[in-house]
Amino acid sequence: TGLIGAIMDITERKQAEEALRESESNLQSVFDAVPVGICFMKGRVYKRANKNWCESFGYPEEELIGKTTDFLYETEEEKERVGKQLYENIHERGIASLFTRLKRSDGQLRDVALMAKPLNSRDIEAGTVVVVLDITDRNRAEKEKKRLEDQLQQAQKMEAIGTLAGGIAHDFNNLLMAIQGRTSIMLMDKDSSHPDFG
Repeated sequence: TGLIGAIMDITERKQAEEALRESESNLQSVFDAVPVGICFMKGRVYKRANKNWCESFGYPEEELIGKTTDFLYETEEEKERVGKQLYENIHERGIASLFTRLKRSDGQLRDVALMAKPLNSRDIEAGTVVVVLDITDRNRAEKEKKRLEDQLQQAQKMEAIGTLAGGIAHDFNNLLMAIQGRTSIMLMDKDSSHPDFG
């Protein structure tokens, strides 16, 4: 009887596994910390979404996984337009970006900028990473700024018209004063019963 033993050094494998775990942990931290919504999709079906995306649209990640994007769009036409444009741009340039409106879980519509890039540039069917930036507040601020600028321009126009009208009234008043002065001088030598006093 005997015993045969074999020893295999797995230090490198353990170090590689530890490095991989650390790398995945770092990637997850970045994925959740970025201030934009990021999701991974395959054929317009959610595979994964980060914390910002979930908070922006009011859905927990577990509720999204396996769902299509249909529920996000106002209309079927907009969903089709976005899908067509994204995939056309990806095929032409390898990356796509566009603006649209997406619906939150509470029904509120949000203006967003979408950017999409395939995970594998040689195989778009392998999946896509989509970045969603909510620009609703920025758009609202720009509209408010434009409205205030329009009001200011209107107020400036009214002020200019008022100044012009005031100037005309002043000039007209000066003419009337001259006429009134001349009339008073002409009537000085006449009796108050004279028809020129009428």
